[in-house]
Amino acid sequence: MNLTDLETFVRAAQEGSLSAAARRLFISQPAVSARLRRLEEALGERLLERSGRGVRPTPVGSLLLARCHPLLQEVHRLEAEVRGEAPPGARLIIGATDLVAIYRLPRALASFRRRFPSLEVQVQVDGSATLVHALEEGRIEFAVVTLPVASPRVELTPLFEDPLRVVAAPGHPLAGRRSVAPKLVAAEAWLNHKRDSVTRRSLESFFAAHDLALRTEMEISNPEAIKALVQARLGVAALPACAVEREVRQKLLVPIAVRGWNLSRVSGLALRRGLVLSQAAEALIQLLRSGNGRGGGAQARRKVSRPRAST
Repeated sequence: MNLTDLETFVRAAQEGSLSAAARRLFISQPAVSARLRRLEEALGERLLERSGRGVRPTPVGSLLLARCHPLLQEVHRLEAEVRGEAPPGARLIIGATDLVAIYRLPRALASFRRRFPSLEVQVQVDGSATLVHALEEGRIEFAVVTLPVASPRVELTPLFEDPLRVVAAPGHPLAGRRSVAPKLVAAEAWLNHKRDSVTRRSLESFFAAHDLALRTEMEISNPEAIKALVQARLGVAALPACAVEREVRQKLLVPIAVRGWNLSRVSGLALRRGLVLSQAAEALIQLLRSGNGRGGGAQARRKVSRPRAST
């Protein structure tokens, strides 16, 4: 095996297309095919399944992708450090939940861009379980997910803790009260997160502890969409404080004070165990930790230490 063939394989697997990989690598599609054929012959295994819709890794290809992707990242990191710049075509691929992508990442990425102007950054926005799976397979370098999640191959560090707020449209009959019984809130029409989300499970556990079930009218994953539906008087919702701070201040949304309510959403850094992070990934993580990704809420107080890669 050689690094050029491995890089071509990784690029084709990530893009899901030989033609897209060729464009990324600035070579012809036949050259991509030749490199992949040489790699498959060297290993004696088929690495990519080809179809009319593109290519995807075989089981052996998925194993190779997970193992060789971090090795190639380390080679690129070393090249960049020797030259003092990001290599041409270098990319940092990370994952984030929608909350983090909307309210935390923009400020951090603005600072990051000034330091690494030539580095391409790709952000996969998805649910926490999907992001952890992508991290395990080596398709992203790190992710910021909603805790808790369980994976023996992933190391987790809390980053931000945002209190959850129950909100409604202005004029809602439960708004303005000093304390509202959970039974009254549970009976409302709810605009809820998807069933498999950490926030949804936390919310339903709170009401289940009071022997109550929520009347979910709609399931939506995006916090901005949920806010718009609440403002349209289609129901109430529980959203992180950082997501509703502006609307509450402008009286576009009003909070409901639920008795005994103390729920919060913790976002944490997810890293694959044993992975040596690139210099760029370390820099972006530091910006998030230092508050440059802050968009409201508080830094999570819990700390988990991990060895840092030498730079």
